[in-house]
Amino acid sequence: MQDGCREAQPNAPLSRIVSSGSSADTVRRASLLVAEVVRGVFGPIQHAQAGTPVLPGRMEDSRLRGNKVDTCHLKIYYEVVAKDKYADKRFDIETEDAIDVAVLEAIPFDYSGSPTEVEYTTDEFTCVCPWSGLPDFGTLTIRYVPGKKLVELKSLKYYLLSFRNVGIIQEHAVNRILKDLVKLIKPVSMTVEAEYKERGGIWTKARARYPDLTP
Repeated sequence: MQDGCREAQPNAPLSRIVSSGSSADTVRRASLLVAEVVRGVFGPIQHAQAGTPVLPGRMEDSRLRGNKVDTCHLKIYYEVVAKDKYADKRFDIETEDAIDVAVLEAIPFDYSGSPTEVEYTTDEFTCVCPWSGLPDFGTLTIRYVPGKKLVELKSLKYYLLSFRNVGIIQEHAVNRILKDLVKLIKPVSMTVEAEYKERGGIWTKARARYPDLTP
């Protein structure tokens, strides 16, 4: 954050701080830093009806200085982020540790060696963006040729539901599911495909295969 703050006067308006060299990324990083510290020290910022933030304390509060937040960071935060009532809005994001692999079960397949292809589809698969916490919805399809085991469907349903609050990017989700299911049943082959609903004007389809036949 030093690039823009170094040249700015202590009480300079935000326009001068930004024009003195602060990039958009610098402002974003400073804002995130201060947002985390302010929440940790004071809790969520309260906003008046007109959208003006009710400041949690003096900008020079020693608890903030102790978290490596200087006056320039705070000025950017209060003049940009705190005026936006959505800037401090976050949703709970769980790590991949929350994925319930232990719930998965396999059942015997009595026709091992037969050319049987199994397909499971659900249009209720959801996880969340690891950065914003906003949900991703998609249609998930699992196709496989079983070896000696099948995936037990009730356990699969609970396993997929455990992704609901997990922060994971779309392309990683299909690979994680493929990894867990291949380890569970050791199929002859398997494909996991997810077609996600539009976000930002872009539809995403991700597909992961076992075995990997890429040359």
